[in-house]
Amino acid sequence: MNWSVDLVEENDTVKFIARAVIEPGWHVYSQVISDDPEAMGPMPLEMKLDTSEYYVPLGNPVEKSRMITHFDKAFGIDLNYYENELVVVQPLKIINLDGVVKGFISYMACDDEKCIFPPEYTFELKLGK
Repeated sequence: MNWSVDLVEENDTVKFIARAVIEPGWHVYSQVISDDPEAMGPMPLEMKLDTSEYYVPLGNPVEKSRMITHFDKAFGIDLNYYENELVVVQPLKIINLDGVVKGFISYMACDDEKCIFPPEYTFELKLGK
């Protein structure tokens, strides 16, 4: 899996955009693994931005790719995941352009035979490029 991150300015906000290219045959679980709030299953996607004096997150990260919901025999529930590509967007209110946006993405990736827990993808992007 290859991650890339970018900042896109939009009026008085900036969108932090994380993109993942998911290798063929693999999938990555959504931030919300199931529509059942009681579901126990695989590790969900987590994107966290460090607390900063330079920006304030506006809402929660939003997944912008086509989500797949499929029954998983191992967990016995419908699970939400992505194949091929995953885009996650976090709008930010900018307080000071002299700072950086720092944080991490953690996730679990599975194919038909196994699951892996790659190291966290950490990022640091300068505001006001």
